[in-house]
Order: sequence, then structure tokens, then C-alpha cells
Amino acid sequence: MKSVRSIFIGLTCLGMATASFAQEEETTPEATTYKAEIFGSVASGDNTPFWMVSNRYGIVPLEANNGYLNAGVFHNQTFGKGFRWGAGLDVVAAVPRHRNFFIQQIYAELGYKCLLLSVGSKERYNSLWDRWLSSGDIVQSANARPIPEVNISIPEFTVVPLTKGWMQVKGDFAVGRSFDKDYLANFTNNKQTYVDNVLWHHKSLFVQIKDTRNDFPLSGVIGVQHWAQWGGTSTNPKIGKQPQSIKDLIRVICGSEGGGDATVSDQINVLGNHYGSYDFKLAFTQPNWQVSAYYQHFFEDKSGMIFVNNTDGLWGGNWIYQNSRGCVRWSWSIWLQETKADSSTSSILITTYIPA
Repeated sequence: MKSVRSIFIGLTCLGMATASFAQEEETTPEATTYKAEIFGSVASGDNTPFWMVSNRYGIVPLEANNGYLNAGVFHNQTFGKGFRWGAGLDVVAAVPRHRNFFIQQIYAELGYKCLLLSVGSKERYNSLWDRWLSSGDIVQSANARPIPEVNISIPEFTVVPLTKGWMQVKGDFAVGRSFDKDYLANFTNNKQTYVDNVLWHHKSLFVQIKDTRNDFPLSGVIGVQHWAQWGGTSTNPKIGKQPQSIKDLIRVICGSEGGGDATVSDQINVLGNHYGSYDFKLAFTQPNWQVSAYYQHFFEDKSGMIFVNNTDGLWGGNWIYQNSRGCVRWSWSIWLQETKADSSTSSILITTYIPA
């Protein structure tokens, strides 16, 4: 058996205005904001061009010759000592699509100091990597509609006490459920087996070592993401309803094998479908520019968790230059994967993206 090494390279050059180098979270001022958007596209093929669909959270129809109207209202407000709340509603009317009108976002949030409780469907992106890259994050992306969930998080890096400002953490813990049955029925045309009402669980933890006084230019981040799909009911009557009790939820959270009512595979391995990543980032920051490098190690079983797949994963970098006129960002990534096959081949795909 000879090894096959495939490399995916994504290259993007972005120009955008920003107030700082931080891209982890966008903070909305205390106010009520409104948005309205109209979009239309015409293509000679059957599908919408990739760059029109990418990073749009599933709003743009995949079929060519399409259009949509998008309107939303969002509110954020502080109250008391350290408390804040927020809510949002975002609706879309699109054609052609299996459902022409749908709610894209609907959520309510309550925060206290560094903590935030969010309930509902919200477009979230917790990744350390530039979301505008087509390669994006291996574990999560901005290409799918948000999952309705209950999410408790520390959304921004927060200083850990007794570390003199050198250590910061952020992360989240969430449980959710998929509700859009019509999409699966339409996509499979009821000719393939799928699972209705899939349950979700995900959590993440990121630790950053950084001099918050900005006297030392180097900083580093190490983190882990864990996602799981479980429960639901299979359209195959021989499989049927899957385990989904509170005890099963604890099994999913801990990554444990299923009980006696689970499938044989889930009893041998773990309950549900699990995957995640180890994330590493190193940055060098100066007053008006920053350069960083990162590595995301993907896993979906024990072999990946103990690095049997060696250097497989997403490698990338980011350069940002900022002056009084605005900010210029350049990002790149390389997807590296080694597998086994009868012959050795390699392929390189280069993509570029320059916003208007």
C-alpha cells in the first residue's frame, strides 16, 4: 500500500475596515438595529456559483437563477450591574427553494459579565480562523443554517484570576436539535434512509497566553472543539428511534459507549456520531500589523485524538496591516491529509477570493 497525499490550498485576500486585530467576536452597541437585503443571481449552469453560496449561512439557494429578500431586527441592552440582554429575529423569502419562507434567526440572550446564555437559532462562529476562507474551519463553517440550541458561553477571551493578565479563556457548551424535516425529505426524495429530529451537542475551550498590557508581542492559543450528533428517529423501521434520554445525553457529553438500546456499533464505540479538533495558534503583534500561524488537527475517533493521523489537518496563516485609512487582511490555508491506497497520486486545488 502506497500513501496518497492530497493537499488543498485556499488563498484569500481581504480588504475590510476594522478597529482592531481581534476577529473572534463582533460586539454590537447597545441599540436596536435593522437590516434589509435583496439578492438575485443568474447562472448558465444548474447551480449557483460557489462564491455566492459560501459563508452565507445557507441563505442563498443552491439552484441557479435565484433570489431572496432578507429582513431582520436585533436589540442589545445593558441593565443593572454587569447584566445585559439581547434578542433577534431574521426572516428570509427565497426562490427557488423547498421552503420559500423561513426564519433564519430567532433568539434571546441574557448575559452577566463574561457569561452569556443564548436560546434559539443564531448565526454563531466561535472559530479562531478567518471565516471568509473557503477552507474555513474543519469542524464548523458559515455555510449551514444555525441550529436551534441552548448555549452557555464565555464568548470573548476573559482574563483568568491570579495570572496577572497573562492567561485568558473562552468557550461554550450547547445542546440543540434539528427541526427542518422537509429539507431532508426533499433532498432524499424519500428514497434514502435518514434520521429525523437529530439532537446535537457541542462544546469548546480555548486558552490564550497573551500579555494584555501589550508589552510582549508573542501570544499563543490552544483549544479543543467537540461536536456530536445523536438521538432522533431513523426512517428505516429496522433502526427506528435512537436512545435520547438524559442518561444518554451524559454518555454523549462524556464520549461514552451506548447502552443496551443503542445500535451494536454505538455499544462498541461511542453513542452517536462524534468529531472535533485540537486548535493551535501563534501570533506576533506590532502596533499596526499582526502575523499569525495556526494548525487545526481533526479527529473523529480515538486514533485522531492521539495523533495517529500525524500532521493531517488544516495549516494556515494570517497577516493584517492597519493604518488610519483602514485595514488590509491576507489569509491562506493548506488542507493536508495522508491516506492509504494502491497507488500514489496528489492533487492541488488553489482558490482565491477578492471581495468587491
